Amino acid sequence: MKIIAISTSPRPISNSRHALNQAIKYLYNMGVETELYDFNKLNIEPCHGCDYCKMNDKQECSIKDDMQEIYESLKTADGFILASPIYMGQLTAQAKMFLDRLYAYFMSDWTEKYGRKKVAVLVSQGQPDEDLYRTNIETYRFNFEEILNFEFIGYTVLTRNNIAGSIIEKPQQIEQAIDLVKLFL
Repeated sequence: MKIIAISTSPRPISNSRHALNQAIKYLYNMGVETELYDFNKLNIEPCHGCDYCKMNDKQECSIKDDMQEIYESLKTADGFILASPIYMGQLTAQAKMFLDRLYAYFMSDWTEKYGRKKVAVLVSQGQPDEDLYRTNIETYRFNFEEILNFEFIGYTVLTRNNIAGSIIEKPQQIEQAIDLVKLFL
């Protein structure tokens, strides 16, 4: 089994990244092959909306950047976990860019070629109400499941994390992240 982890926090000391690291460490210790991509450190452009991916038989993106490595990794992965903080009531711009760059697989036979991927979303936020931004997470679920034909297996929201690094003192939230990735097993 292979699971890809996509961290989309721009912070160097990121609560969502720390929880993601602990979760994929758990998977690795369970014998799962893991790969971590720190989206903010990669050279990835936003989707150009050029429809190149729809005009050829390969369903490939015309932008030759670091997203190509993620595309290749996704082909052999069983699933991926997307980790993001909530900024201004939404997942980060980096998370949206990741989703937009998956457009190359929309209305294609990608799932038939490489299998239906499982997807989980891990969110960290400062607000105490874990349901406050549920509609944003549901938008991602809809896109992953209904548009891209991936299997959305779940999400978790880690609350009261508005201070960078504060999650380090919250072992119960690390357990939440680990419980989320157990859904891949």
